[in-house]
Amino acid sequence: LMFPAMENIEFWKIWLDSLGKVDKINISAWTTTLADLAIMLIVVVLDCLLKISSTESKLPVTVNKDYEIQLHGLGNLATVACGSPVGYMQLKFNVINFGILGNIHDRRSGALYALLCGVCFFTTIELFNYLPRFFLGTLLFFAGAGFVA
Repeated sequence: LMFPAMENIEFWKIWLDSLGKVDKINISAWTTTLADLAIMLIVVVLDCLLKISSTESKLPVTVNKDYEIQLHGLGNLATVACGSPVGYMQLKFNVINFGILGNIHDRRSGALYALLCGVCFFTTIELFNYLPRFFLGTLLFFAGAGFVA
């Protein structure tokens, strides 16, 4: 097997194992990471700004920057509250989506992506075990190919 089988952990376990249990917080470890947190916030905002300006240059679209940055921040707050790391925008996916659909108004791909994320969030991630390994390997290669070019 190329990838090991993934086991599912319910999303509410993060909250049940941590909410109201202040004794489980290592304050010295948390304060040590505050400098990294500040740097991460700067990097995420700069990345969002650069991707928005790149999207405007690559696609025939005018972006409301204030709205997009606020939406990106709210999305990151929601993912962090559920125990996931912050997200970064991918310009190549915007360009691929525009190339496939041929317009900037169609929202089917975003709806499908949100639906699949919701299925994995509220049910189980073990569905990934049924995807062909070649497909997952191709996605991994595609994600890393941008660092080589």
